[in-house]
Amino acid sequence: MSSMNWKRFFKFLDPQVPKGEHLDTGNFLPGVLLDQALRFMLPADAQGDRVQVLAFLEDLPAERLFDIDERLRSYYGTPFRNWPSTAVADITSSNMTSSLRQSLLFVAASHSNGRVRQEVLESLPKYSGRLTLAAALIRCADWVPEVRKAAQWVASQLLDRCTDSDVVAVWPLAIRLQSRGRVAKDWFSEHIEGWMLRQDSLPWLLSLLHSPNTSVRAWAYEKSIEGNVSLSIDLLDSAIRDPNPRIAFHALRYSLHRCDEARTKALANFGVEAPHPVVRRESLRALATLDSDVPRELLHRMLCDPSAGVRSFAAFLLRERCGEQAIDYWRSVIDGDIERPTLGALAGVADNAQAEDVVRLKRWLAYPKGIVRMLCLNGITKAGGTLSDEEFLRLVTSKGLRVQRAIAIAVRQGALPLDKRRLLATVTSDAATSTTHDHLRGLLRELNHWDRLSLILDFHPSKESELLWFVTLLGDWVVDSNRYAPLGSSTRTRLLDLLQSRRAEMDSQTFQAIQESISRL
Repeated sequence: MSSMNWKRFFKFLDPQVPKGEHLDTGNFLPGVLLDQALRFMLPADAQGDRVQVLAFLEDLPAERLFDIDERLRSYYGTPFRNWPSTAVADITSSNMTSSLRQSLLFVAASHSNGRVRQEVLESLPKYSGRLTLAAALIRCADWVPEVRKAAQWVASQLLDRCTDSDVVAVWPLAIRLQSRGRVAKDWFSEHIEGWMLRQDSLPWLLSLLHSPNTSVRAWAYEKSIEGNVSLSIDLLDSAIRDPNPRIAFHALRYSLHRCDEARTKALANFGVEAPHPVVRRESLRALATLDSDVPRELLHRMLCDPSAGVRSFAAFLLRERCGEQAIDYWRSVIDGDIERPTLGALAGVADNAQAEDVVRLKRWLAYPKGIVRMLCLNGITKAGGTLSDEEFLRLVTSKGLRVQRAIAIAVRQGALPLDKRRLLATVTSDAATSTTHDHLRGLLRELNHWDRLSLILDFHPSKESELLWFVTLLGDWVVDSNRYAPLGSSTRTRLLDLLQSRRAEMDSQTFQAIQESISRL
């Protein structure tokens, strides 16, 4: 048995340094050092060239710096294999720009050797900045207790030495740090969160309420509301309007437990207009909890909400509190619409459609928006209605993905028949297009395997274009023929006879493939 060449197996761990870039401990080159550490993760710009290494860490969003640290440590020390033993001393003593030093210190703080990480941390307070503060915060979740303890002390020092704008810039990283299991929660609450919640930082706390980062915004709202922080805005009113449901929920729950009934009602009235449907539903629930007499006008408005959850709860309240059925209101709204249907009311009718609603839904079946046509089709099939050949052709020819998906489901479930007569009427119509033919090919795949073959073999083209389409359908079926599909003896005999009658219209290879599939036991 031959021995394994372990050196060859671990070849990827060799330092990947281009010729001429080997570092000499007596000739410290900081730019080369940084490039060698980060070259394996540098993205390409629009022209396909690597971005500049110096700008990489500076331009990266703060929360992504965690990922850089993890990648530096996931390569088993490879990024640092070519670093000189005096790298940390060289970084702190050599003459270089502040941005380059910050980047090098951040990278060095991710070193695989815990002693090196601790050495770097001890030097960070002299070089306060966004990247050094980020490095200290990341190391607060380090797996070595001594490094964690040093990182906590350094982070506290840097919070006082960095500019306020640098601290705010790394706040997304600080919020992400909360989820790390090794971070001391009491220390984080006292020193990190305490810095932002102090009186001098309130203007910065206010700015976090408008952060594009939803986690930062949620933290700022929750801490401000729970701490009863006095800012220049109404926190509850602002929170209930936030597009993030977590923030709006917190405001609503806080109001239900801490505020008087009038304040909670006012907040819930804002909430029923909130961007997120779950917030609208829970705000309506809060109003119903506080007041047994919810205004009928409000319930009617919520019955036309785009969200099914909101409509369903409003329908429940209308039935329980007012003794009315939501379907009657939805019908009245749809009947009164002239230029375009009210989407929520149309969805309500479609979800609860009965035979009398088929004509009502067909009125909007040709509407340009795909979601309207989809709702109408779903309602018609739910009520047991049928489509004329013209209506079927119009739907199949349309390009809306939602509509085509709804047709496919209806055909698969048998709610929308696709038989020989309808197939022939659709294909031979003067209004049929290539889109119609393509969509029909997809619909045929929704049929039972043998029903599909029977329908194809029963189709007799009268034009050359129809003949080409017929051949295409046969090819599609052959591609899908290698599957298990039970077949009775009588059906097998009928299909073989039908196939034999069409033998002259197909090539021998296709004929043989279909014959073998039918005859397979």
